[in-house]
Amino acid sequence: MAEHPERDRITGKKFFSDLLKAIDVERGFLYNIKALIRFPGLAIRAYLDGDKTKLLNPFKYFLSSIFLSILSFWLVQKLDPDVVNETEAQWDNIFSSDITTYGSGILTILLLALLVTLIKRKSDYNFFENLIGIIFLFSTYIIIEIPVEFILIPFPDAIYFAPIIPFIYIIWAIKDTFKMSFIVSLITVIPTYIISYAIVGLIIMTLLPNEAKYGYGAYSGIEINIARQEDEKTESWLNEIWETIEDADNYINSPIIIESIHVGGPASTTNLSIGDTILTVNGEKQSYLDFDEYLLYLKPGDTLTLTVLQKGDSLDIPIVLGTKF
Repeated sequence: MAEHPERDRITGKKFFSDLLKAIDVERGFLYNIKALIRFPGLAIRAYLDGDKTKLLNPFKYFLSSIFLSILSFWLVQKLDPDVVNETEAQWDNIFSSDITTYGSGILTILLLALLVTLIKRKSDYNFFENLIGIIFLFSTYIIIEIPVEFILIPFPDAIYFAPIIPFIYIIWAIKDTFKMSFIVSLITVIPTYIISYAIVGLIIMTLLPNEAKYGYGAYSGIEINIARQEDEKTESWLNEIWETIEDADNYINSPIIIESIHVGGPASTTNLSIGDTILTVNGEKQSYLDFDEYLLYLKPGDTLTLTVLQKGDSLDIPIVLGTKF
């Protein structure tokens, strides 16, 4: 009877030893983050010159950063009350936006490696070595963006500024790694990313179903407006500027009212009245600007429940949505 060779068993000691190696700040994943944030050029050039004992394999590092990004996105959605009740088409829109982001990121990596190779033709590194360097840097870009997004959760209007800090990092890191001037790095990174995003966005929008691009086109049969305050006005250019600022704020923060109800439309068979103040839409507070976008991603046949203030009473009034005119 043949004997099987003795296996290298995974003991508790080996398990925790491997775990500590994974979080070792002197090599591996955490070392990548520390080294590539503090000394990106030094760390990457050492790796390309043959010292591959400390930095994690760039592809493992890249895939790990993508995994952490997806995990953080899921957590942000869970922590953000504005997205708890997203509709199917809104999630399609979010998904397509993420595919565009990751796709444009990969295309940016390839184009940047090509541009760096062309700009630094006399460098010791070829296209694939430059590509490895860019992969390291963009993986770190993704990781830097994660805590920034969590910090901005209480400030939803500022979430679009989340990429600014990672972008500053990537411009500086490319300058440091490939020994460029800051201006050359800047005009290399920004246009490349914009072009990549436009190309991938165009491809994604071509392939997406119309519902994810334009919404389902549900129709409520009501027209809304903001509840305006009539203040005494004075004629002056300064006052006109102030009124413009106030108008912009009103569209975001002022209550919304029903201005008209279409005859024969879905709302015409309900107890809604002109002048009702809309408090919530399907249990969520909506601004004038949010309402139309929210309605865009509902289907004909869906029920829209408006909580309205009508003659001093708060009423929940459902509308079965119809086909958009």
